[in-house]
Amino acid sequence: MRTSLVVLVVVALVGCEGALMSPGDPPIDSDGGIAPSVDGGSTPTPIDPRDPIALPYPESVLCPPVIESEGALSASFGERCAGCHGAGGEGGAEYPSLREVATLEAFVAAVRTGPEAMPSFAASEVSDEVLARDYAVLRGGSITSSGDPRCGAGYDPTRARSEAELDAVIARGMQAFRARGPRGSCAGCHAPDAIDLAAIGYSDATILRRAAPHVSEDDARAIVALVHAQRERHAIARPLHPDRFRPLQPGFEPLPPSTTPTPGLESDRRDTAFLESLRDDHDLRILGAPITTLDDARAAAEQLASIDLRTLRVGVLADRWTEDGFHGEDRRVITEWIPGIAREPREGMEDEWFALIDAYLAEPTPARFWAWYDRVDALSESWDAEGIVETTPLANELMRRKYLSVQLVSHMLRAREITPLDPWGGARGAARVPMRAQAIARNPFWIVGDAVRQNPLHCDTPSPCMVLPPEVDATLIEGDDAREEQSEQLARGWFWIGWQYDPAIIATEDARATITGDYFLARLLPRHKVHHAFLVARLMVEKARVDDGAWMHAEGIALAGHGRWASPRPFVITKHVETSFHQPPESDPRFAPRARMLANAARMALLLVRDELARTGTIYRRDETLAGARDMRVWLDRAEPGGDHAAFDAVLAEIEGLAAGATDLDDGFSDY
Repeated sequence: MRTSLVVLVVVALVGCEGALMSPGDPPIDSDGGIAPSVDGGSTPTPIDPRDPIALPYPESVLCPPVIESEGALSASFGERCAGCHGAGGEGGAEYPSLREVATLEAFVAAVRTGPEAMPSFAASEVSDEVLARDYAVLRGGSITSSGDPRCGAGYDPTRARSEAELDAVIARGMQAFRARGPRGSCAGCHAPDAIDLAAIGYSDATILRRAAPHVSEDDARAIVALVHAQRERHAIARPLHPDRFRPLQPGFEPLPPSTTPTPGLESDRRDTAFLESLRDDHDLRILGAPITTLDDARAAAEQLASIDLRTLRVGVLADRWTEDGFHGEDRRVITEWIPGIAREPREGMEDEWFALIDAYLAEPTPARFWAWYDRVDALSESWDAEGIVETTPLANELMRRKYLSVQLVSHMLRAREITPLDPWGGARGAARVPMRAQAIARNPFWIVGDAVRQNPLHCDTPSPCMVLPPEVDATLIEGDDAREEQSEQLARGWFWIGWQYDPAIIATEDARATITGDYFLARLLPRHKVHHAFLVARLMVEKARVDDGAWMHAEGIALAGHGRWASPRPFVITKHVETSFHQPPESDPRFAPRARMLANAARMALLLVRDELARTGTIYRRDETLAGARDMRVWLDRAEPGGDHAAFDAVLAEIEGLAAGATDLDDGFSDY
């Protein structure tokens, strides 16, 4: 067997002196870079040869740039290492050269852990920054990694290889990536060619450690080489930070908890931060003075519709690509993108499966992606070498949806985009209606959240508990409280992601509760009350305006009537606040602003219903629409008890009069 990387590094550093530090990847400094220098040495000069996969991500979610360093080795090196390894790290006698250590990650790990006969050095003795500079000098001036040991090496164009060399490395790596281990292949959970591991900057040490239970040592090294080859081929100079990048997180980063005192948990403080952002950054109209005129109502609706849900920073957390208990007990969670159960081709379908994948990888167009994606269910299944997975069908469904989601984001990264492919294929308006089933199949995000909503990880609910395969379950924190929180966070995050790509919720799932936003709204009420009020107001507008009325007579569950204000559809999202607004305590900074948001949403809706009735003389489902309008009037008294709402008594009376003479457009096509 080949000598392991750890052994090679240990041999290279035997004889150094210093204090002990706990093993593992060093912690990330608060600014995302390496810790401040506590030692001498030359000042590193950041270089950034190429933009990171040409994606407009903020600095805070990127790995730091590579470092170029010239000059002498540090004083620490002279004091602690030169005595054995030579003044220039050239080695001698039984002490090998330090100039041959393969990566910065391996160099830092060996210094920190001091395995076998080698003493270890704590960060208080020699900082990560000093180690990075010394490594750069030892390697001839330019390091092969970022300045953050948690991040792997980005592509350095000064070390470019020939296409033939890359082809050979990728071919060997793909063979290892597709090799089936006890729990399936690496490709069964990741992108088919590891582009996700290339774009997201996992370190060599992390990849080797996490691959060890699944593949041989030689294959693990081949996969590391594959990742580096993909970074070179795709010119990924600065990968995304494994801890800070949350795929499809609105605005790229979640809002940090507010510093305003707020009763409750961290999620409540993030909700307060969302309130402050809506007020200060967006000047949200429904947070302002009472809406009293039609112009006010139109302006409020236009503003709500214009907010880009994909860039709006929120306090709801999207999951990281993968979690890793190696970095702490709080990271032993299922709130991650990577599925815990691999997908592998069905017996006898391997040739078609890999033919579709290889055709896509050779020419990664949307058409070739969908040709493969649309056949995933027919051609693949959960890997179950030991007959255990078949006993966990609910987990299988969750992981299937995660796998599909992983492929959409992996294509996004490969294509240098910041959003997934359009499930409608560019169709707009009425052209979308016959494509609804296809669009639902191509938007798996919402259903990931709903799978855990229906079948949570804790077993104190009426629904069946989601039982995971033992090897997956063993990676999670024990206890109902911890698992309930994981279930809630996963549901909220994936619901919000799904909503971004179907803001009117008409092509997410063929189910009434989904179309009405029922369970999404319920997940927000306990801790994300301002998010809930925003969702209610925005969803009203979306359902009243979607596709310019193209769904007005669509057949299907709860579809007809979308695209109008004078319809029950904008009001079906009020279910969870019919009897109570679920307001926070009056001492909570969210109390009055949230009441104002809901009151102004009601005013906006009433004024726009009256306007549409007056302009068109038509209504959809008269009785249900009037019930919704009357609910809005009740909201005003509940949100502003004791307020003067006589003007809206008059608005409601006008709505009732106009509705009585309006033509009802209900044609019975829809299962209401």
